Amino acid sequence: MLIKNSAIESVISYKEVPPASGYTIYFNNDDTHMPADSIENINQYISENGTNVYMTSDANFYNDLGTEYFMTSKPSKTYNFIKLAAPNADTMELTRDGVLTWSAIANNLGYHVTILKDGVQIVDIDHPSVSFEIEAFELGHTYTVSVYAKGNGTTRIQSATTEKEWQMKA
Repeated sequence: MLIKNSAIESVISYKEVPPASGYTIYFNNDDTHMPADSIENINQYISENGTNVYMTSDANFYNDLGTEYFMTSKPSKTYNFIKLAAPNADTMELTRDGVLTWSAIANNLGYHVTILKDGVQIVDIDHPSVSFEIEAFELGHTYTVSVYAKGNGTTRIQSATTEKEWQMKA
């Protein structure tokens, strides 16, 4: 089992095994479960505190001849997935000399930063640290900044995006 991340969703991928008739995903070793094919985006089930996830291959039926009975598998290995915390908008600052800063997020692989100047995108990059100097910065404009912490594409799920706007008067 593996989670693949994109900017807006996390999808579980797994190898199908014959003669399974379906697959069930379980969350946090409790009764929270659902068919694997009913989940398009598991981000809503993964928490910042961590979520344990495992699967079963479902069967419980006889073959067509009625000579073999296929049983649901034992649970797979349990994986712990963590959704990274989102950058805190209250700690985001943009100085009058164009330096953008925010608080660090634990367990990240960097950040993705998008900056609009008067509604026009001027920056859209992956960045390794919590400080970024805007090269085309000028007073007298409105800057809208979006930042999210990047996960590792498997067990660390990227954070939600935090957006903040500044009207930088001349």
